[in-house]
Amino acid sequence: MKITLEMWRTFVATAEQGSTIKAAEYLCKSQSAVVHSLKKMESLLNQPLFQVQGRQSQLTLAGEQLLVQARALLARAESLEIKATDSALAQRQDIALAVDVLLPPAYWLPRLAQFSAEMPQVSVQIYESALSGAAQLLEQGLVAVAIASQLPHDILSEPLLAVRKHCVCGLSHPLASAGQLTDSDLKQHCQIVLRDSGSANRDSGWLAAQQRLTLDSAALAQQAVEAGVGFAWLPEYLITGQMQRLTLAAGNEREVALYIGLNPELAHLTAVARLYELLTQTLPAE
Repeated sequence: MKITLEMWRTFVATAEQGSTIKAAEYLCKSQSAVVHSLKKMESLLNQPLFQVQGRQSQLTLAGEQLLVQARALLARAESLEIKATDSALAQRQDIALAVDVLLPPAYWLPRLAQFSAEMPQVSVQIYESALSGAAQLLEQGLVAVAIASQLPHDILSEPLLAVRKHCVCGLSHPLASAGQLTDSDLKQHCQIVLRDSGSANRDSGWLAAQQRLTLDSAALAQQAVEAGVGFAWLPEYLITGQMQRLTLAAGNEREVALYIGLNPELAHLTAVARLYELLTQTLPAE
């Protein structure tokens, strides 16, 4: 029988943790399993690796000499696992990206086209999200990259861009012919809002209207506004010639900062890293 990689892991963990009890906790094993592994390893090497002093496990001279090589062996094994994971992704040919509805398609579609040209073996799934949806997908590990106004604090993220929203209504809507409007004026009409695609049930801000129409898609919100159903705060790219920008006493625009976040467990993968890079860089046409 040869010394297995798991035995080396147990040896290193015991040396670094200082006792078999702490090593067992670190490795999520029983203490007896750790002791058995070390005894088996010492038997195969025909020399003791630890000497017990009280509750502490101290390395012998032979153990100290093996520790450096053991750490190097485990590092090489970990590197091999990472490469194997990267290879598995290429075989699976699938990456998931969560994009907030506020982000203009004109921003991310050209970057996605470039990514597809560079990596034709990788397919991309796009999740259209609103409010807390992208953050939830990222936390659940369902996407590699997410773009949203709010992302989990414990993941790698950075500011991407700011999106301006305008208060608009359809040309046939009563508000279209009004002058400067107050919040009290808006409260009398139906407000069109997007449903939070996550489970946090967040709202997008001003929701004081007595009547609301809540929709699941930005495209439906756009059509509802054009049809004169109500007013809405929409990003610039969704505003059409069939809409009227409203003049509000409290200000006609809102600015929402969008951030891009990366799943830390997938950050080392070549395809994921390249997609993240393309989404954060400025293209020549911009």
